[in-house]
Formats: sequence, C-alpha cells, structure tokens
Amino acid sequence: MTTQKTLNLFYCSLCWLLFLTPLHLIAQDAISFTFDPLPATCIDDTVNCTAAVAYDFQVGVDCPFGQLQVDAFLNIFNDGSLIPIANALSGSYPAYSLSGSYPLGQHSFEVVVDDGCGNTQTAVLPFEVTDCGISTPACNIGLLVELMLDYETGLETGPQAYLSYQDVLEQPVFDCTPPVTYSINFEGEAVDPEQDSILLGCEREGTQVLELHAQDALGNSSSCVAFVLVQNNSGYLCEGDFFGSINGRVMTEDGEPVAGVPVALSGQASEVQTTNENGAYSLPNVSAGFDYTVTPQYDEAHLNGVSTLDMILISQHILGLQPLDSPYKRIAADTNGSGHISTLDLIQLRRMILGIESTFDNVSSWRFVDAAYVFPDPANPWEETFPEGININDLATAVSIGNDFIAIKIGDVNGDAETEL
Repeated sequence: MTTQKTLNLFYCSLCWLLFLTPLHLIAQDAISFTFDPLPATCIDDTVNCTAAVAYDFQVGVDCPFGQLQVDAFLNIFNDGSLIPIANALSGSYPAYSLSGSYPLGQHSFEVVVDDGCGNTQTAVLPFEVTDCGISTPACNIGLLVELMLDYETGLETGPQAYLSYQDVLEQPVFDCTPPVTYSINFEGEAVDPEQDSILLGCEREGTQVLELHAQDALGNSSSCVAFVLVQNNSGYLCEGDFFGSINGRVMTEDGEPVAGVPVALSGQASEVQTTNENGAYSLPNVSAGFDYTVTPQYDEAHLNGVSTLDMILISQHILGLQPLDSPYKRIAADTNGSGHISTLDLIQLRRMILGIESTFDNVSSWRFVDAAYVFPDPANPWEETFPEGININDLATAVSIGNDFIAIKIGDVNGDAETEL
C-alpha cells in the first residue's frame, strides 16, 4: 500500500508540473498566417489618386483557450513608420480582412497576433497602388485653319499653316502620374510622342481628321479625334475645287455610341463610311455647292437584344399597365412595321425567339432617326413619317457637323442590345 501511495504522489506532482510549465516553452509554431500576395491595384479615384484595397488573410493558433488578440498597422510607402489601423480590420477567427483607400505607391500591412498563451507572431502583407490609365482628352471640333503664304519661302512651298496640339486640345488632362505630354498626327499615321505640331499645305486643303494623344509619366495613353477644315481663301498657288465634309454620330437614345453602322452618302457623290467606336462617321472631300442625303442602314443580327423580357414589356404596354416611355422604344416594339403596337408584334418576337423565323418581316433589324427630329406626338411616333435620313442642301465649303442619328434596335425595348455591330 505504501508503494502505491508513493506512485500516486509522483504522478500527481508530474501533472501539476506540466500544468504550471509556460506554454511557450512547449509550443512549436504556435501561430500561423495564410494569405495570397495581392496584385498591384489600379487607382479608382482619379481625383484623390487612391485605390480601394481589400487584403484577406487567415490566422491559425495551436492554443485553443487563450484570448486571441489581432492588431493591424499600416506601413505607408514602406518608410518604417507603423500607423495603427484598427478600423480597417474586419472578420473573426480564423478569417480576417484589411481594407481601405490608399495612395499611389508601395505599402504594406503589418499584422501582430497574440494567442493569449504567451505566443506572438508578426506578418507583413505588402501591396502596391498604381496608375493603370489616363483620362481621355477632349478635342475641339470644327476647327478652321487658313493657309497663308510665307513671303520668305512661299514661292517654293506655297501657302502653309502650322497646327499645334494646343489648338486641338479643348481641356488639359489631369492625371495622377504627371507630367502629361501631348502629340498630334493625321488619322492613320504612326504616333510620334515628340510631334506636338503638324504642317498643313495645299495637299491638305479641305477636311482633315486629326488624332490628339495624351501620355502620362508611366506611358499610359489615350486619344481623341478632331476635324479641321483647311482653307485657302487667299487663293495663293493652290488650285482645284473647294471641298467640305459631312460628319455626325450614331447613338442610342441613352447616348451610347453604335459602332460598325454603314452610313451612305447619295446625291452629287456616292460613298459609304462606317461608324467608329465612338459612333462617329466622316464623309470628307465632298464637293461643295450640291445637295446630299445621308442614310445609315443596318440589317443584320436580328436577334441582338431580343429576349422574353422585351415581350413582357411590350405586353404591359399593350395592356396599359406600363406604357413604353419614349417614341424610340415604341418604334422598337413595332416588330412588323405596321405603324402601331399589337399582339402581332408579340407573335413576331416569339417566333424569332423560338427559332421559327430569323428576320423581321417588314423592317430592318435597326432603324435610325434624325436626332434633331421632334415627334409631334411622342405617344404616337407614326403620326407623321419620321426622317430616317438627313438631307443637306447646297453644302457649304465648311465642316458640316451635327448630322446625328438615334439608333433603334427593333424588338429591343429594354435597351440591352450590343452596340458594336
């Protein structure tokens, strides 16, 4: 019996010894961090030049009964100064996140974890905020340039004029990584960042299309297009007729540009140009003094933007529950070209959605209305024939701008059709 008591006392003493031994002496790798390095984040606030950053990480501890403490600090620009950012920390064990808006540069978060059992561990989470783009510059439109004779070289070169980027730039671009530099070139020519002006001569007489490029210190660039009419009213040395140009845009009623629309010119001359990504078209070198008609036409991809939602909206209009709120939407709902909206239009849409038919019966897939046209009765756009072309009488020797059209995708009354045709 004495021997058994002695053994019991020995085991009991061993238990108390283990209980009183500090955990950090027996713990191995008691705290762990898990996170994926954050890729460079592009600024999303071009006024304050900051980006919203969200950094997720996980913490693991081996001590289950300690009172866990997680503290976060910001090492701004990695200059070594640690700023407490408790309000940027969210989550609960084991998943946490650090978030906030931070300026351009390389920074890092430092996270300190105390497991409440005498163990602490620190992790560094680096991140970078960078500038990924530059705002699009605004170009002046309808510029006029007069060719003049240089009396020192005029007999050799003829009348000339210089145009600088300042003449084309309507408003300077603000960018988070200055300086911003500008260059100018004729449309289609290679971009030369050092070319800040261009020379215009007799061979450029008439309407020219120019590109203005803006570039920041990181090499981000963007551009705009301008039209300039080069005139030679003095009559020095340049021969030939004077030409003008016809320009405009094709947009939805919400102002979204429609690209890839063929725009046909008829009258004294015939030509077809396609709208660019800005929905713009230009019909240059058109002989002045004659009458012309401009007509966009597109009759492809009839199912573009057509869905059962359009059928629901048209049904609600027919029932008087929710009338379509613009003349353009009502024209879009007239899928059979009858000049009014009825259940026959719904039947037409349903047959197309089911694949029974692939085209509209009496109308093209897109219709285009002169943007300057005012409907006498917007609730009945068919009260009179609306213009689907623009007539230009006696074209002057200048840039004819503002020949714009509203594009209407037939069958699409909720406006979700693709606009890159």
